[in-house]
Amino acid sequence: DTTPTGPEAQPTAEAPQTDEDPRGSSAVLVIKDGKILCGHRKDGQGICGPGGHIEEGETPEEAAMRETWEEFGIELTELIPLVTLDGLDPEHGKPHIFLSTAFKGDVHPNTQEMENNAFTELHSLNKADLFAPFKSSIDMLMDVLADLFLLAEKQRLEESEELVSDPQT
Repeated sequence: DTTPTGPEAQPTAEAPQTDEDPRGSSAVLVIKDGKILCGHRKDGQGICGPGGHIEEGETPEEAAMRETWEEFGIELTELIPLVTLDGLDPEHGKPHIFLSTAFKGDVHPNTQEMENNAFTELHSLNKADLFAPFKSSIDMLMDVLADLFLLAEKQRLEESEELVSDPQT
């Protein structure tokens, strides 16, 4: 009998194929005067801020800075890590999201990948037109800000209750 035995007799399962880039991607929420930097993607995939795939040998921070320069023409002087998003389509990977409020230069209104670049008020953006990772990033930022507001309000109430219960202070 020449039937294989041992490991070679076991059926093999191929790893599932995904379109996810193993290097991931990076994106930056650039905020100035209460407005967010965004533009229209020339590939027709909607409105977004700076971001894109991490290139070979690049850190998420380096990718965020490079993408901001390439797409909007500004040099970030501050980069605050916020979160790594999960739950997006595999093509978007798990983007590393950063925040920046400090940069050098003037925003270029049009670049090779983007057009109509400008700082925009959040309430004026139509959520249906937003690139999915950008929308998720904004939603996450709004959740964080709401949590911070609630925490600050709770601390303020606790301090005022302490003043009422201890009038000597």
